[in-house]
Amino acid sequence: MVEVFAVGDYTRVSKYQINKVLLDVANPEFFNIGMLNRSAHSGESYRITAGPNAETTIKKSHGKNYANGHVFMKGNTAGNKMTVGYSSASKVWSNAYEKIPNYVKWCQVLAAKIVSMREVKTNTAFDDLPIGKVVDSFPLPAHGATWNNVTFSEPPLLYKLEDGEIVETYQLLDFDIELDKANSTLNILLFDLISHGIQLKLSYDFDNYFLYVEEPDFEFIVEEAGHQIPLLDYLDECPLQIYLDDFATIGNHEYYAPPSDADFHFDNSKIQAFSWANTDVKREFYSTTAQKAGNGNLNSIHETLQAKLMADNYTLLIYDHGQGEVADFVSFIDLPDRVEINLYHIKGSGGNAPGDRVNDVYEVCMQAVKSQAWTVNRQSFSRKILQRTNGNIHKFLVGNPAIFQALMSSGKRLQFLFTIVQPGISQATFSPKLSYILAAADDSITNSGYLPMLVIGS
Repeated sequence: MVEVFAVGDYTRVSKYQINKVLLDVANPEFFNIGMLNRSAHSGESYRITAGPNAETTIKKSHGKNYANGHVFMKGNTAGNKMTVGYSSASKVWSNAYEKIPNYVKWCQVLAAKIVSMREVKTNTAFDDLPIGKVVDSFPLPAHGATWNNVTFSEPPLLYKLEDGEIVETYQLLDFDIELDKANSTLNILLFDLISHGIQLKLSYDFDNYFLYVEEPDFEFIVEEAGHQIPLLDYLDECPLQIYLDDFATIGNHEYYAPPSDADFHFDNSKIQAFSWANTDVKREFYSTTAQKAGNGNLNSIHETLQAKLMADNYTLLIYDHGQGEVADFVSFIDLPDRVEINLYHIKGSGGNAPGDRVNDVYEVCMQAVKSQAWTVNRQSFSRKILQRTNGNIHKFLVGNPAIFQALMSSGKRLQFLFTIVQPGISQATFSPKLSYILAAADDSITNSGYLPMLVIGS
C-alpha cells in the first residue's frame, strides 16, 4: 500500500510523531492507555489501564520503566467535542461517522500536526510517560546490547544454508552479542554475533539499520512461527535493544533518553565490604598458572571469590565463566519452600585502591541486567545451564548434574538473586555517578520482579 500511494523516499512514522495528533486537544480525558515495558526481561511486556480518567493512575515513577504505548481519549478542539486514539503500530482513529470530504480534511489536519515541530503537552500524568524519538546518530556511546523482547518470548531458529540447503541449525539466543566499541562511532555501531565457532560481523545505523560488515560465506535464515526470513530482515523487524551511557536505550530504532539523576540513588550502606587480601584486584582471572606465577602468585578475583563461595555451604555451585556464560558463578541453596539461585557477575578494578570506577561498574551492571534473559522461567534457565555444563563436569565446584536435575524437578519455587562483584566499589569512595549506575541497574532488576541487586565491593 505504501508503495502505491507514497511519492519519493519514505520511512515509517515514529511514535514520537504519531503522538502529535494530541496537539491542541483541550480538557483531555483518557479512556485507555497502554504502557510498553522497556525492560527486555520483565514478565510484563505491556500494561493497559482503562476507565474514566485513566491518566490519573499513572505515577511519575512509571516513566523510569515504561514508555508510551497506545491511547484513546476525548477532549475539545476549536470548541468541538472529539475523540482520538492511536495504536502502538502508529495507527490513528476516531469514533465518528463522517462523509468522505470531511474524513479527508480530518486526515489533512492530523498530517499537519504530525509533521509540525511542536511538542505535545496534555498537562496530565500522561506526560510522564517517555516517547521514543527518531534520531540519526547515537546521542551517547553504546555499552551493551541484548535481544528484542520478541526474540526472548518466541525463540527463533537460525539456519546456515549452503547452495540453498540447510547444513546447520542453531538457536539464535545462543549467540553472544559483542560490541566492537573500539571501532564504533556515534554514527554506526559495529558488533559480532558469536556462537558455535561462527562470528558474524554486523553493523547498525539509523539509515540502513542492520548490515553485514563482512559478507558471510554462508546464507543465514531465521525461522519464526513457521516463516523463514533472512537474518538481516529479522533484525530490522525485531531490532536489538541497545544500552547507552547512563542507561539510555535504543529500542525499535528509537531513542529513549536516560532517566533523570534525581530518579536514581543507591544506598551505599548496601555495599558489602570484603577483604581482597593477597588478591590482585585488577586481575579478574588467570588463563594459565604461568600468568599467576608471573604476578607474584597473587590470587585473581575469581580465585578469592571462589574460596569464599566454597566455604558458604551451598547445595550446588557452578563456575560458568566464559563466552555465553549465565554468570561467572551460579550458587544454589535448597530451602524448604524454594531454591535460591544467585548469579555472581565479576569485573576487575581499574586500579589497586577503591575509587570511582565508572566504566568497570557500568560493565558489570550490564552483565547482571542482561543475565535476566536466562531467568525468565524454569525451562529456559535449566536448558541454558545444561547446555553450558554438558561435557564440562569440572564446572560443578559443589554438587553434580544429578543434583541440579533434582533441584529443577523438585517443583519448588526458584528465587533468583543477582550479585555484582567489583573491588573498586566501597562505601567510603562512592560518587553520585556510581550511585546512579548501581541504582539504575537495581531498578531494572527489581522492575522485572526480582529481589534487589546485591553488591560486593571493598
